[in-house]
Amino acid sequence: MKIEHIEELKKILDENSISPNDVCIVGSSVLAAHGIRKNKDIDIILSKDIRKLFTESDKAFNLTKNVECVGVGWLYNLDNRTKDEEIIYNSNKHFKKYNLKFCNMDLLLKRKKLSKREKDILDIKLINNASKNK
Repeated sequence: MKIEHIEELKKILDENSISPNDVCIVGSSVLAAHGIRKNKDIDIILSKDIRKLFTESDKAFNLTKNVECVGVGWLYNLDNRTKDEEIIYNSNKHFKKYNLKFCNMDLLLKRKKLSKREKDILDIKLINNASKNK
């Protein structure tokens, strides 16, 4: 399954001289990378140093219409354990595709279970169905 807006993200990284090693994709793009469902945008987490190049705020902000840097503590704010830097730099917390890092499915699933938004509940069902059909 094609990941929407992936070239747009690569262009942003290139234009801003940001190494893909300092970025990790989270959210629905992880589902698209696994062929579970299409993504509408790309959500990313950035290392602290790279984030400071764009903002001093911990809040989410858009890099473009389709690429959003989520708020600091994407998972930590919900589980009080997993920090953004750990997801980005610990190879046990992400996988690589298209020379970009994507958070592991177990972290995305954890985030969705803790968020409990309607769209997260639907995604949990899709993830569970996909894992049953493997």
